[in-house]
Amino acid sequence: MTMQYRNRPLEYYGKTPKKIGDGAYSRVYKYKARKRRAVAVKIHNNSTAFIREITLIDECRECPYIVDMVDVGYDSKRGKLYHVMPLAENDLYNQIGSGFFNRNPEKVKVCIYQLLQALSFIHVKKYLHRDIKAENILVFRENNGNVIYRLCDFGLSRKCGKGMCYTSYMVTLYYRPPENLLDRCDYTSAIDVWSAGCILVELILGSPPFDFNENKEVLDKQLTSLGSNIDDEAPEYIKEAVYPISKEKMEKGQLWWNNCVRTPILESKHAEALDLIEKMLVIDPYKRISVREALRHPYFDTFSPISFPIIPIFRVYKPEDWSEKQKHIDWLDVKDSLMKIQDFLENVEMSEVIFVKTAFLFNFFANRDETDHLTKKNVYSYMLVISRVVSKLCCTNPISLNQVSKFVIKSKAKELTRYFLNKIGFKPNIYTGYDWLLEPRNVFELRSRTTESEEEIEPKVWSKLFEEIQKSYISSLFSEKDFHDRDPEEIVEECYNSTLKAFELSRSQEPV
Repeated sequence: MTMQYRNRPLEYYGKTPKKIGDGAYSRVYKYKARKRRAVAVKIHNNSTAFIREITLIDECRECPYIVDMVDVGYDSKRGKLYHVMPLAENDLYNQIGSGFFNRNPEKVKVCIYQLLQALSFIHVKKYLHRDIKAENILVFRENNGNVIYRLCDFGLSRKCGKGMCYTSYMVTLYYRPPENLLDRCDYTSAIDVWSAGCILVELILGSPPFDFNENKEVLDKQLTSLGSNIDDEAPEYIKEAVYPISKEKMEKGQLWWNNCVRTPILESKHAEALDLIEKMLVIDPYKRISVREALRHPYFDTFSPISFPIIPIFRVYKPEDWSEKQKHIDWLDVKDSLMKIQDFLENVEMSEVIFVKTAFLFNFFANRDETDHLTKKNVYSYMLVISRVVSKLCCTNPISLNQVSKFVIKSKAKELTRYFLNKIGFKPNIYTGYDWLLEPRNVFELRSRTTESEEEIEPKVWSKLFEEIQKSYISSLFSEKDFHDRDPEEIVEECYNSTLKAFELSRSQEPV
């Protein structure tokens, strides 16, 4: 995290806060100190949501369509984490209610264009927002009088990737896509596209297309009005939901869509938006238009061409050698604690990737601790709280405080967690070589390389070889050799070469 965040006390921003927003995991207050600009302060009740939100905002601070962060810190009086943002003039929900967009296609186009740019940016960074709605789009006015829209509220955001599972019910009901309503946990960034499509309809008609109060009613309207276009390539769960619907009910749903959405849009000044809406609101998530494709749609032809800054998705930390102040911590103490933490994670059924990230983050934290807070006695305690933080970001069933409290007193664990997060700048996301090994395309690349070097290798043999590569990577963390100052691919390359060499040697010694 950049040095611009000074962790000031809340009193610096004012002493008489006024509540301006309320959510499940946080509250937003307006603070106004004398001779200073008013700011919005979001006070968090949930540490996981706090970490997710400020990590994403900090990673995406280059994007002008994502809300800025002025400061971040911990309020010791209230025992709450908070972050400070510029105070918005309004939010999109209130702006729609005021009639700002009525029959004005240019204003609608500017708003949805900026929202899609924000989504494109976070999708490039491999994040899902998971709560796109009008209330989470803030309205700011620049010095030249132009309005700019900025996406906010990233407490429900998650890193995404192939094969990952998430909670199914995150998105607000009016903007929730069919895959979420059908309780799927393996959704993709297409969920944000559906929500953005609902926002576009709301900008034009004044309300989202599926503004019903029951999950069943929303799903029924989605499937009957838009389900006729699915084909045999659609996911099985979509076909199982759509195919049993009677022809009569389907025709009734299509009539409702034509009367309540399609015709009003065609009769308005926004007819050119209809094709984009129907490509965003597709029942099959794999056929849904992507955010980048949406930005290239003819609907935006009146805008100047845009480019997307593709920043490296992951930062590979390059800490220096152990500092002079920490010489009293012997490598054997670290190694011993690593072995204990590996046993602990196995007992609580955590994946090996949690262990790898814990080792990397501990190394990074140790090199940031200039005050000798890290000692021989608390190495294991710090590894425990670090593994808990990592599990909360990576797992649907993270390590609980009760599990950690068997080894560290709860109040002490909380204190160590706060100190650790502060030292690493509240950015616990880190990309390791083990993550690289979990990506199917990288495994395929290694497999292809092995096939070229050997006459032929059986799938069972390759499976065993790949398992040995993973073990080699894990064992490297227990050696004094520092793997942290190189890219993940380089680390894997070394493990691959050493494992393959041992494998070829063992094969050559096999009796003919």
